[in-house]
Amino acid sequence: ASFEAFSMFPPKEVEAAWSLGEAWFHTDQNGVSRPGLQTIQSLTSLYDQDASSGGFVVVPRSQRKHTAVTKRVYKAAPQTASAQQFLMVPPNDPILFKPHRPQFVRTKAGDSILWDSRTVHCSTPPLGEQRPRTPPRVAAAEFPRRVSLASSDDSHGE
Repeated sequence: ASFEAFSMFPPKEVEAAWSLGEAWFHTDQNGVSRPGLQTIQSLTSLYDQDASSGGFVVVPRSQRKHTAVTKRVYKAAPQTASAQQFLMVPPNDPILFKPHRPQFVRTKAGDSILWDSRTVHCSTPPLGEQRPRTPPRVAAAEFPRRVSLASSDDSHGE
């Protein structure tokens, strides 16, 4: 196992001094250099999260289209190195519109989320005016593949 990232948004009281940007959909696995299921990622929510607080957004079943998404990323950014695993998904990419639209994942403090690194996902700042006063709230980590797929259904296939 490895710990490779920490993600957070600032408390409402200080966010004006931070550049939050918008949601940034990406995949954390390059299909050119690392095809197939390679890693499982996770996050553990330190606080309750909903649309008013911001948090984790996922495109359901997008790992099944990872090869096609990778090809479109390379078309949009041909200079992308094959060793680069973080791939930004173009904002107009079809994976963001069909067949499964992005979904915000609500969590309670202590909840963990696991996902295939080929899955298109992002973190988003608060969506709307109402926000609770909270300190930074999300920790994330990536784990090398040590997964046994016991199912005969290839639900992880492309």
